[in-house]
Amino acid sequence: MTRKIYKFWKNDCTPCRALSKKLETMKIPDDVEIISLNIDNENNFQLAIANGISSVPALLDEKGNKLIGLKPDKEIIEFINRSANEISNRADFQIN
Repeated sequence: MTRKIYKFWKNDCTPCRALSKKLETMKIPDDVEIISLNIDNENNFQLAIANGISSVPALLDEKGNKLIGLKPDKEIIEFINRSANEISNRADFQIN
């Protein structure tokens, strides 16, 4: 089962670009897909608001757990691994 982690970012956000570069170099588990959502797009902005994202960069997993801001590599990997290992029990969670 592929787990999805949503990365919210913005064009003019330097920390967002730094997070993208970090994610490119990290060993992401094979069962995790990082989906990039630019909040300059109105639909993605509304998805961010609906899921409690008030600042970028931000990562959101399928359980609704969030990692807001540019964090150290260790914290990012821990978030991704924890998200990959949890079973989603939020029946109301949907993001398209």
